[in-house]
Amino acid sequence: MQNFTLEQIVLGLKKGELKCQEKEKKSSSSEVWTSFNEIIDMQEQLTGFVICINCEHIFKYNYKSGTSTLKRHKCPSNEKQQKITSYWTNKNFPTVAKDITTKKIVDFVCKDLRPFEIISGQGFREFAQEMINIGSIYGCLQVDDLFPHPTTISRNIIKEADAVKTSLKTTLKDIFELVGGAFTSDMWTDDYRKISYISLTVHYIDESWQMKEQILAASKFPDVRHTADNIKKVLLNILKGYNLVPDSTMNRYTFVTDSAANYISAFKGLNHIPCFAHR
Repeated sequence: MQNFTLEQIVLGLKKGELKCQEKEKKSSSSEVWTSFNEIIDMQEQLTGFVICINCEHIFKYNYKSGTSTLKRHKCPSNEKQQKITSYWTNKNFPTVAKDITTKKIVDFVCKDLRPFEIISGQGFREFAQEMINIGSIYGCLQVDDLFPHPTTISRNIIKEADAVKTSLKTTLKDIFELVGGAFTSDMWTDDYRKISYISLTVHYIDESWQMKEQILAASKFPDVRHTADNIKKVLLNILKGYNLVPDSTMNRYTFVTDSAANYISAFKGLNHIPCFAHR
């Protein structure tokens, strides 16, 4: 049985990831189970929590601790008391709440110089929804107590990137061993600082016959000349980082780039197609 916290139980019920069921009645069962249901997951495994049928108060429970705590529960008789489910039902927000939200978003965009479309981003909306969920559980909080330090964000982004890369390695290995795929690459130079960059993107069809693409690298090009040999060395090192080590399977790789002489020479002997738009 997974160890849940009360907060996880509340969110699980809200999101439909957990559900309630009537406890199986036995001749020796306590009468308390006429007022309580068990909370279970989608695999119908017990979570270690039960819920009052009348007021929907949630209690931690296991058979070892017994039902004494449940028996001591005094279910409120006041029908006007809000139930826990009232906090996650759809509500019509008053105009003033929307006006305040709009004002705060305008302030955020102006003070931090963020694009207007930031509120349409999936990541931003998921973050905002999670903040609302946390507030509904813990009440009013100070943002300085909740938000992590920028260094913590930096460390966790690196960890998340490593996890995504590890998963992608497995996916690409299977894809290229079976059918192969294509890569696109380009180089550009920052006009202001004169720093050169190189990118490599993989394109493939997954097991559901969906076209997928993933940027494998968009990084600073080494401080060397942009020769064919140097370009090829950098790109092959990127492939090695994803366990796509150049070997006999290279015939399953197709590279698409512009028609620059150094790129054409870099892929000499490999499956290379000049980009039609750059011809």
